[in-house]
Amino acid sequence: MYCLRLSTSATYATLFPKLERVQKGVSGAMIRTDAFAKDICAVLNRHPVLKFTPEHPQKGIYGCVDVVGKKGKETRVLIEIELRRYGPERNVLKIWKRLLKQQCEPDIIFFQAFSGFYTRKARAREYAEFIGDKMMLEFKNVRYVPLSFLYKPASRKAGTPVMKGAGRRRYHAKQLAETILSHLEKLTQQRAASFGQ
Repeated sequence: MYCLRLSTSATYATLFPKLERVQKGVSGAMIRTDAFAKDICAVLNRHPVLKFTPEHPQKGIYGCVDVVGKKGKETRVLIEIELRRYGPERNVLKIWKRLLKQQCEPDIIFFQAFSGFYTRKARAREYAEFIGDKMMLEFKNVRYVPLSFLYKPASRKAGTPVMKGAGRRRYHAKQLAETILSHLEKLTQQRAASFGQ
């Protein structure tokens, strides 16, 4: 357990050392997140331009996100699905580091989707959104979009089949994907309008 204290002048340089000390473990929840990511990609790929896939570790890229949306070889959208993670702010810091190291485009759209679990863990979400806002101050063309979805994943014992409750998971994955597609359409229109001015 660690405490992340943030000031209004906080920058990635002051925040990232805290992230480095946290070792990311592998748990059953990660397996369920992978299944959820696959489910939302099935719907997101209705997008006329972007191709969505679960992201896998790549040489020269810090960490990996749950879902990446690409236009050709360009990364346009990053998505993190927070089911029951206790430190979702670490995922925002991960994107911040990618931006600093020029490991993704400087005008990406980053969605961070919070499940119903975070109605009880509101402080964790608050930290993540605070850091996301600070990241946008440094990278003016980045859009950080926090989202809520109603899925309330129960705690799962190690070894429990990921397919248990799959119907409910797929339903909520579809709803989240539809929300993301709607946001993408609006953001695309806003950017097109700003370029036209």
